[in-house]
Amino acid sequence: MRTHACLTTAGVRCVLLAAMNELHALGYKIYSVTTDGFITNAPEDVLNGLPLFGFSDCFRSARKALVGSDEMWSEKHQQTDLLNFITRGNVSLSPNGVCAHNSFVTGFIKDSYEDRLALMTVVLGRTDRCNCVNKTWTKFRKLADRKARADFGVTERGRDLSMDFDLKRKPVKSSMETVFPIVEGERFEIVNFDTEPYETVSEYQQYKNASKKCLRTEKDWSLFFAKVE
Repeated sequence: MRTHACLTTAGVRCVLLAAMNELHALGYKIYSVTTDGFITNAPEDVLNGLPLFGFSDCFRSARKALVGSDEMWSEKHQQTDLLNFITRGNVSLSPNGVCAHNSFVTGFIKDSYEDRLALMTVVLGRTDRCNCVNKTWTKFRKLADRKARADFGVTERGRDLSMDFDLKRKPVKSSMETVFPIVEGERFEIVNFDTEPYETVSEYQQYKNASKKCLRTEKDWSLFFAKVE
């Protein structure tokens, strides 16, 4: 069991970290990385050809032993457009593209064009946190409470969600570029940038403490860096 757990968690993290470094060295972009996957502009043949600092052969061998196949990568989405705004928040208008809501509920059928469009335009046009209505279920501890047992039910509650970059990596000021995407005839403003690791924990805290209610436009980011400096 421990071996299986290691290969499906720690081993995967080593492979992902190696892939990020090698793709970056080859000049490809990595837009988002989560537990077991990432978004990149690298073609599949390049990805399959990465030596991963020696991890590739080891991991393929482990895959073969576990599941009978040495396949490492699986394409989940493919798209020609991308709005990437937070670790678990990215969206494409392409029907087969990514659509990760960061818990935001648009009210439309999930992953439909209307859902994607609503999420994209809300994020591109925000000036503060984004408000939505979520459904919540009665918690088990209330259902199981012998003295104050509650009936099962579904209620709606409002949530204010941050759709800002979460600063898990340091935004590089010199790379900042303001772009003006047009979505369904409406023009928006948003800043693109590269990131790099923080030098120290205190540097991370400095950046995190400078965070404001909205980081989207050139003005927003200028105020942010003024606070940092």
